[in-house]
Amino acid sequence: MVDNKYQVFVKEGCSKCQEIVDFMKSSNLNTQIIDVSTKEGFILSQKNKILKLPTVIMLDKKNNVIDLVYTLKEFQENNIKN
Repeated sequence: MVDNKYQVFVKEGCSKCQEIVDFMKSSNLNTQIIDVSTKEGFILSQKNKILKLPTVIMLDKKNNVIDLVYTLKEFQENNIKN
């Protein structure tokens, strides 16, 4: 888990998104917050086929997708196992 990176796809006004953003900012994880309401964020969300917000993509050190989760609870449960 130490080498993992996280991409968090969110948009303003989404309470579940803000919950994950707050958690990720308070943790010491390598995290990129991506706002899908920006042009760059929208392009990245399309490239990654993001259909639901929030979405957290877990990447290994070679940027391979390890997992996707959609809630803080899922993220916490998943990271206990990894």
